[in-house]
Amino acid sequence: MGRTRKGGSPRGALPPAYGGRFALKGDAAMAKETHPKIDPVFSKIHRPLTSQEYDWLERTQIAAGRILEDVEVWHDLLVDGHSRLEIAKTHKLPYQVKILDPNWTREQVIQYIDDKQGGRRNLIKQEYEALIARTYLAIKKDKSETLKKGDDSPIVQNELSGGSLEKVAEQFKTSTSSVKRAVDRTALRGSLAEGLRRTLEGAKKKVTDDQLRAMAAMSESEQLMAAEQIRKFSQPIDQAIKLASGKSVKTLAGTSPKKPRASKDSEPQEPKPRDDKKFVQKQWTGMMKTLDSLCQRIDQLVGDGLVTRNFVKPLLSEIDVPRKRLWKWTHDQKST
Repeated sequence: MGRTRKGGSPRGALPPAYGGRFALKGDAAMAKETHPKIDPVFSKIHRPLTSQEYDWLERTQIAAGRILEDVEVWHDLLVDGHSRLEIAKTHKLPYQVKILDPNWTREQVIQYIDDKQGGRRNLIKQEYEALIARTYLAIKKDKSETLKKGDDSPIVQNELSGGSLEKVAEQFKTSTSSVKRAVDRTALRGSLAEGLRRTLEGAKKKVTDDQLRAMAAMSESEQLMAAEQIRKFSQPIDQAIKLASGKSVKTLAGTSPKKPRASKDSEPQEPKPRDDKKFVQKQWTGMMKTLDSLCQRIDQLVGDGLVTRNFVKPLLSEIDVPRKRLWKWTHDQKST
């Protein structure tokens, strides 16, 4: 059927494929039965496409006149490309196959699928939100242009019934609040500097709405500085924002609680007497946390191989002296 080459076994990450590319469907010499078989376990691991995603995939393959990405097969079982194979069968489009290592066990193939899907999930959420946002904006634009034309036919009026949010929510089988959130998050991502966008795409942790708002409120230079903190120094997103802008996420995102302003006519209130013991204890507890965080950061640098344990050992010894004193004083005060 073609030349093959040896491949490695999966080790938790995406393993190499085995073999080359083979034209199956579209070859007149091939029978219909040469299509790979569907394994019910393999197919369940994959995230099913929404109707909108499937329609988009179908349109692009038909426009190209072939299936653009290879389907993957292990022995005669389909491993990856279920939707593409279905489209190929429906529209009689040619496709190519990548043969995976036949020496893999079934468990290794399942691990391969799971790892590959996991790699896709990092962008699946973002791409899905962007797809919802594009659909919403397209419907909104169509409605606006139709209203400008003054078309009052029953069909047009029926299409215009209901809001754009409701129409998109119905298409994607979700709520209007989820559609609005997807539109807002996509717009915020679009306002970020390209370097920061690429960095966030590779981040392992999910980016929250407040973090997106905070980063969008930063200057371009601050955004690029935050991206460098995340990419080079493995800083958490909140900490990277604070280091780059000097402000917290809540402050930049506008979600920090605001104290109510006193009325001009209101009587000034006398300040409550401060409990000095509690005040000092709170300050010292804060110092303890700061020193603990510093030690944790040093341990992280050692673990990442950026500094050696012998290099930081004298520094840790110096930090340990005030830590012990603060700990003893704090616990002595609590016991009294």
